[in-house]
Amino acid sequence: MTKTGNHKHPMFPWAVIATAVSLAFAIFSSTALLSRNTAFAGKGGPIVHQVYGGSGRPAPQPPTSSDRQCCLLYDKFDVEYNVTYGFGTCIDEFGQPYQKELKLDAYCPSNNPSMNKPALVIIHGAAWGVSGIDKNYFPFVEAAKHFASLGAVCFSIDYRVGTDNPDAYGINEWQVSQRASYVDAKAAVRWIRAHAGDYGIDPDCIASYGGSSGAGSAIMLAITDPNDFSTDYPGGQIPFENHPFEDPGVQACIEFWGSCFELIAGIPPVPYLFGFEEEFDPADPPIMITHGTEDHVFYFEHAEAMESLCILNGIYCKMVILQGEGHGAWSAKYGSPPKTLNEVAEDFLAVELGWDI
Repeated sequence: MTKTGNHKHPMFPWAVIATAVSLAFAIFSSTALLSRNTAFAGKGGPIVHQVYGGSGRPAPQPPTSSDRQCCLLYDKFDVEYNVTYGFGTCIDEFGQPYQKELKLDAYCPSNNPSMNKPALVIIHGAAWGVSGIDKNYFPFVEAAKHFASLGAVCFSIDYRVGTDNPDAYGINEWQVSQRASYVDAKAAVRWIRAHAGDYGIDPDCIASYGGSSGAGSAIMLAITDPNDFSTDYPGGQIPFENHPFEDPGVQACIEFWGSCFELIAGIPPVPYLFGFEEEFDPADPPIMITHGTEDHVFYFEHAEAMESLCILNGIYCKMVILQGEGHGAWSAKYGSPPKTLNEVAEDFLAVELGWDI
């Protein structure tokens, strides 16, 4: 998708707008494992409101407990905090560029000896810097613990936000921050693949998981081409320390109350944000879309439109509708019997990738 515009705003008064925008953006939030093209031949009941694209694939069913290795809980895992996964350029208060270290926390099952564990890259929401949320926000910590307890390796990432004053391309400061977050998410996936042997990860079994603005990054990882959003400026080169020769793609996407569309928000100062609704194509991986019908940050119509794009392009899609819920509904339950959202995501990953752990 072609973008136009340029960026040169050395500093921006984030503090002035933080209160107003954070009221509008109740961010509790902000993505997926690109498929191996193998699904369980299901034996259980159907997943509610599952949507299948035009590919003609039979509707998969959740595997039974006897089939589903990911149900075997690994009750011990280790956490490596603040591991550097790359570097991103920012502008300091004097207008000078500097390299910011990009950090992640790695949640590693300590009693899963497999060298082909699946991996999840978890991307928090932050309203691109206004909310103050980071990788320590509890829904993302809980997600990492949940999936690590199943034997997956989880990487919860921080990334450049508006208050870092990233040096990137955009027609306004919000686009600059948004592009930087996408560039950093791709750097994180490349780092994970480069270190797959160190963590015993199957490099063909990586999923993105994100909420709100982080959901946008999770979707972006699933549907954009490898070179899209890989550098701060179009036509730039990926720094060597950001592993330019690794693939930044994922095999599935789990997104919560995000959007893939260009937004023209009704509340200033959030004008045009990057959209990538034109990036969908039949080669894209499975996507789980989770959205509340009363979301007034990224409206529910965004989720419906993305579902339509998946169907139009033959992309496997699971639509999880949270009736009456707003933005950041992490405590919501879904289905019958009711399941937590992480349990719903677990079912999705088990069906789509088998979670061979």
